[in-house]
Amino acid sequence: MSDKKIAVIGAAGRMGREVLRTIAATPNCCVGAAIENEGVSLETLNGLVGDGLLTDNLVRGLEQCDVAIDFSAPAGFDSILDALQSEPTPIVSGTTGLSDTQMARFRLIAETVPVLHSPNMSVGVQVLLELIDVAVKALGPTYDIEIVESHHRNKKDAPSGTAKRLHEAVREAQRKLLSREPNEIPVHAIRGGDVVGDHSVYLMGDGDRIEITHRATARRTFAVGAVRAANWLIRQPRGVYTMKDFLGA
Repeated sequence: MSDKKIAVIGAAGRMGREVLRTIAATPNCCVGAAIENEGVSLETLNGLVGDGLLTDNLVRGLEQCDVAIDFSAPAGFDSILDALQSEPTPIVSGTTGLSDTQMARFRLIAETVPVLHSPNMSVGVQVLLELIDVAVKALGPTYDIEIVESHHRNKKDAPSGTAKRLHEAVREAQRKLLSREPNEIPVHAIRGGDVVGDHSVYLMGDGDRIEITHRATARRTFAVGAVRAANWLIRQPRGVYTMKDFLGA
């Protein structure tokens, strides 16, 4: 069986480099293309790409590969969507801060190939989402709920995509509980230092408090999840998928 070729979009970024390392350590797959914007230094990728293509041409990079993993930025995401329209390729995207228009275009790609988008590729965060659903329903509407997230100083979007997904999960659970639109849940964003990613949900009652926290101590946890999801996605029919779909398969 030949190795599956993976295109890494945003290859020179923190997450991109981690994905390249993870692919190299994962059986039955290899780097087919490392894709970065024109003008971005690729010196940091020396030794991480193997026989894969180094390119700033998205379409050319996708042509070489069976599936793509994207950790880029919203500003360049339209170019990725354009390339996917020209060269439809299954893709796992962890890019956060996308607009509603960009997400709508992303879902259109799914009419041709399978696509997966998640603000957090960590398996642990998916467990956190399940715990939130259980806790909110069990504790009832008298508990106050707030969300706090912390990231490194260079993270641009705030609150994080993961915090927004946690917010959605709380509200979904409350709707099932209340049969009406719940009150807004505050989300607090902290930026500083080199924090990889901490997310906490506080459920506070009159006599007790529950804190549910996920702390990412290394970016590798996201890269491992993305590579696992990519190897799974390539075997799926066209459509839109989530990490929950992948983990429940």
